[in-house]
Amino acid sequence: MQHPPPSLGQEPWLSLLLVGFLIAVATLHLAMYAGGRRRAGDLPFSLLALFAALRVSLIGGLLDAALAGLPAEHGRLDAVPDFLILPAFLYFLRTLFPEESDEPTARTISAAAGLWLAGTFLLPRGAVRWVSLSYIVVSAVGIATALSCLARAERAGRSAVRQARAGTFLFGILLALDLLGVAAAPGPGRTGLAFGWVGIFAVCSAALGRRIQDSYEEARRASRALARQNEELERLVAERTRELVEANEGLRRMAETDGLTGIANRRRFESALAEERRRAARTGSTLSLGMFDVDHFKAYNDAYGHLEGDECLKKVASVLSAHARRPGDLAARYGGEEFALLLPDTDPEGALARVRSAA
Repeated sequence: MQHPPPSLGQEPWLSLLLVGFLIAVATLHLAMYAGGRRRAGDLPFSLLALFAALRVSLIGGLLDAALAGLPAEHGRLDAVPDFLILPAFLYFLRTLFPEESDEPTARTISAAAGLWLAGTFLLPRGAVRWVSLSYIVVSAVGIATALSCLARAERAGRSAVRQARAGTFLFGILLALDLLGVAAAPGPGRTGLAFGWVGIFAVCSAALGRRIQDSYEEARRASRALARQNEELERLVAERTRELVEANEGLRRMAETDGLTGIANRRRFESALAEERRRAARTGSTLSLGMFDVDHFKAYNDAYGHLEGDECLKKVASVLSAHARRPGDLAARYGGEEFALLLPDTDPEGALARVRSAA
């Protein structure tokens, strides 16, 4: 796989342009990866671009001057990007489709690439050509692994599979042509091979961009779904809180209300009386309290029955409630046939007048 001195299409500037483009792409994605964004595919995409830049440099003869003093090493170095770029490509696909990738096989291929790379420098120079040709088998297994991964990704409904498959086919063809030594002959073959390596990155870049766009869209959908779930949760919490408040209020009313007459019970009366006494002592206001007992209630109850007795108590409670009109007034059933009327800010004369009107 030795290249003769002429550069790509006899135009060094074209080789420099292609290599500069690939290095710029690699630098951009490495900067994004190092900057903390850590998007899927940035690091392997950068490695692919760097190895392709090295490949195009060798194809275009840009390193011929540097290797002029090391003619024996030219063929060895020429094989380096071919052995490194396949593991980088599989790594790139694993980052795009992690759930569908066959990681053990990819690791095995990477280890095999390392062995072939070591053989390139350890074996005699004349064997480098055969090492490269034998690597076609490893490359075929790698491409088959990539296509199998993409088939699983397509069945799973992943995006960017079409672009990745096109890139995989193009990658396999270019790698095979490179290993077969097409780049060794000057002319259209070398030019097409160099542009082909650049073209791979246009396809891979489209796949990477699609996956990144879809990942952002998935993140937005997940964020919207989470927001809806939070809203629903907040609504449920508010509803449960309201129900709990209402239930507690109902329990409080039940605990402070007489079950028969519907007015305050003794517990509520004693609490209100203590509170109003403290307020009257603090402000010097008046406080009146009326206590009522239904005369001969037992005889009435025995004569007419308990139901009529209950109706009698309800009527008494209704009359007292009608005269507890102000916010602080309280009519209560003290116990049995005994009732109480609490009248804050009322002097004895006013209280007596209201009691008489109630009677």
